[in-house]
Parts: sequence; structure tokens; C-alpha cells
Amino acid sequence: MNDYITAVVSALVGSIIGAIGTYFTLRYNYRQLFADTVSKSRNKWLDEMRKNISIMLAEARKILSDGYDKTKFYIVRNQVLLRLNSSEPKHALLKKEIERYETCQSLSEIINIEENILIISEPLLKREWERVKKEAKGAE
Repeated sequence: MNDYITAVVSALVGSIIGAIGTYFTLRYNYRQLFADTVSKSRNKWLDEMRKNISIMLAEARKILSDGYDKTKFYIVRNQVLLRLNSSEPKHALLKKEIERYETCQSLSEIINIEENILIISEPLLKREWERVKKEAKGAE
């Protein structure tokens, strides 16, 4: 009878340890999948922001040209604005600077806006890149 109880207890303890191990393995895998997914999404956001800011700045130089079709400028401008989170101060600052293009009257104003956008964008994009690296390591 003692051997029977020992076998049952051993089986029960083994099952509990196995269940706990499975739980932690699934939890780890879920967190890793979540971190990978968020990291990839944020990385895509970063790539798109870099590309669109670059195109927007290049197209902005053409704004004052006679007969210039501003369609491409507004497409990339809007793509940048739509990616911003206006509740974050740096994002709001970038949005405000981009919206200054509406009142530009000279190339020197455009160049000033361009410089400000670059000054604002660099730390904003760097911060997002640091988040990507942190998330890729599995940290939250």
C-alpha cells in the first residue's frame, strides 16, 4: 500500500511540476512573440517615418516653384502627421513645425523649418529606436 501511495504522490507531483513548467514556457513564448511583433511594427514605423520625412523635406524645397504640383509633398506630409501621437510632446512639436509650411513665403523660411524638423526628428527617432532594441531583447 505504501508503494501505491508513493507512486500516486510522485505522479501527482510530477504532473504539477510539468504543468507549472508548461505554464511558464507558454508565458515566456507569448511575451517573446509579443516583443517580436511590437518590435517589428515599431521598426516599420521608424523606417516609414525616416523615408517620409526625407521625401517631405526634399519636396518642401520645391513649394515656392512656379507651377509646382504639391500633391507629393502633401501625401508624405500627411503620412508623417498621421503617424504622430499628438499627446507626446516631441510629436506635437514636430506636427507644429510641419504645419508651418502652410505659411511659408521664402526659401529661408523653408530652410529654417527643415532645420527645426531635423533637430526635432533626430531624438524622436532615436528614442523609438531605443524602444525597438529594448523590446527586441524581450524587455517591456
